[in-house]
Amino acid sequence: MTKSFYPRIAASNLVKNGIFYLPYILTVVFSAAVFYIVLAMAGMPLGDMLRYNYLSNYMSLGSVILGLFIFILLNYTNSFLMKRRNKELGLYNVLGMGKGNIAKVLFFEGVYTWLIGTGGGLILGVLLLKLVLMLAAKILNFDAPKAYFSAPAAEMTAILFGSIMLIVLLKNLWKLKKLNTVELLRENNVGEREPKTRWIMTVAGVLTLGGGYYLALTTENAMLAIQYYFIAVLLVIIGTYCLFSAVSIAVLKLLRNNKKFYYKTGHFIGVSGMIHRMNRNAVGLANICILSTMVLVMISGTLSLYLGIDETVEINHNSDIALSVKNNDNQDLNLEFTDIIENTAEKENLTVENLENYQCLKLLFNLDGDVYRSVTRETIDDYCSFIFISLNDYNRIFNKNAVLEKGQAIITGANAASDTLKLSFGPKDSNKKVDLSYELLQGSIELTGNGFARLMNYSPIYIALPEIEDVIELYNINNELGEMKSDLTDEYNFDVSGDEDQEIGYFNALNTAMVQATEGKASNYFLTSRENDREIYNETNGGFLLLGLILSAVFLAAMVLIMYYRQISDGYEDKERFLVMQQVGLSKKEIKKSINLQVLTVFFAPLAVAGIHIIMDFNLMRLLLQLFDVVNWKLTVLCTACSFGVFALFYGIIYALTAKTYYKIVSEKNTD
Repeated sequence: MTKSFYPRIAASNLVKNGIFYLPYILTVVFSAAVFYIVLAMAGMPLGDMLRYNYLSNYMSLGSVILGLFIFILLNYTNSFLMKRRNKELGLYNVLGMGKGNIAKVLFFEGVYTWLIGTGGGLILGVLLLKLVLMLAAKILNFDAPKAYFSAPAAEMTAILFGSIMLIVLLKNLWKLKKLNTVELLRENNVGEREPKTRWIMTVAGVLTLGGGYYLALTTENAMLAIQYYFIAVLLVIIGTYCLFSAVSIAVLKLLRNNKKFYYKTGHFIGVSGMIHRMNRNAVGLANICILSTMVLVMISGTLSLYLGIDETVEINHNSDIALSVKNNDNQDLNLEFTDIIENTAEKENLTVENLENYQCLKLLFNLDGDVYRSVTRETIDDYCSFIFISLNDYNRIFNKNAVLEKGQAIITGANAASDTLKLSFGPKDSNKKVDLSYELLQGSIELTGNGFARLMNYSPIYIALPEIEDVIELYNINNELGEMKSDLTDEYNFDVSGDEDQEIGYFNALNTAMVQATEGKASNYFLTSRENDREIYNETNGGFLLLGLILSAVFLAAMVLIMYYRQISDGYEDKERFLVMQQVGLSKKEIKKSINLQVLTVFFAPLAVAGIHIIMDFNLMRLLLQLFDVVNWKLTVLCTACSFGVFALFYGIIYALTAKTYYKIVSEKNTD
């Protein structure tokens, strides 16, 4: 044999098996393009601004996830390819080619796949990178470079896909070594034994899926949602595989036992065929279901983050600028900071408006019955925040003329159930703990334990006490007995004239002035700006959205590939069966009806289960979004519903295309 023999045979094989290899190579091309884009964006020298750091970090994380997923996907789809190639490889063996010769053919096929897939992917990636950067620039509000090529990203992409192709080749060679010629020739024709009903797996599936759903539905605060989310996801994934493998078989057997349903031509062929193939189909269905769920969760979640930015900013900012300065020595409100605020505005050609300043103490509590106890490190995942101020500041801020006596208080920003505020400092069972009680003359306190969302997202709860000395007393008691120390602070809330850019410019100038005034101790003050925070939200949430879109595109491609190979594989397996049925009088119309039953079942069961998963996951997703200051659950519902609708439409299009391919295969060369 000449040196060019094996490369020519390998090239000929790729062309002859185009129906199998073309989608696989296109998937390699697309995956390589996306992987290159993500790596290039992770290392792109855009600048030192915070938004670029967010983008780089998100893309670095995405490259790890993508690399792992691509490795799993290409190994998984390789099993479909080799199953269709077994008979061909067996014929080569019969015609005199040893397994060593066949191994050389497989080697060159892998080299061609790597060269075409990776090379095409890099070319496509370079072309698409500009488009993706324009999208990122639109979302994150920065100037995209006109052209950019990353040699390190291209090198890493070539290495990753070369490594994957090498592992796939070694896996194929190992299987080739274990099978003899007869097994290679007959493997495609080996029928599936009817699977038994797996009651143990069914029970395991019900328990794991039920456990995942239970965690998702019963979790009540955002911090616990972080702890339980991945546990719930793992349980649901295990349950999904178990139920598609076990319950589907049980359902099909129940349909077979229904004589009126089963003994109809389309039902008879469809149900019996699916029972015998369910062992293989179950894994594919579960994979499609899980990929569908991942896409829907990512798109709906990141879309909620991005579309909820404006509302989140307004909820967290009652004024343009907020300045909080530590004042644990309880000095009178320092006029120096008021001067700094106004002088900085004058330098920026702006004016200060609606300035409010007051002294306050912010404390965190846990609800225990009707008593609010100072938080500990163990209970900080479920707390509410109170802001204590003097009556004088309260009357001035809220334009009131209230009068309080010792032991009385006024509360604003809450509602509901009690006319008494009970506070407790120190360990619950300790003799040193201090209990205080205040009669609420105005307002009332909401007795709820889920205070984390209140602190992060809702209007603050102000509690007015008769004198500033009463506030200082709470400060001393808490810092003496409580685990979580606090600070007395002077608060300055105000607006500035000018547009968004001018406000951000003023914010930066004031921050510089405060650094100088506090001798460079940034921990002595905290400064926020409505428009600066809006930019930060755009950078963080926009980065999540971009990464979600990129990962979803790859997951969708994987789902389409699995669907395509599943239908082609089933089509070739069913071809001979349908030929026999047609020879005994089955019409093409009856064949098509049976095909529709099978394909509809195979395709839309994962979509239905994914929809159930999304509904059950909604509570956890809502809680996790609270950590990003997204509290508008109606927006999340709308984003989820729209994402599912668009996804279902896409799903239906894929169904129509694959059903057509399946029917073409099984009806090929058949006659009435």
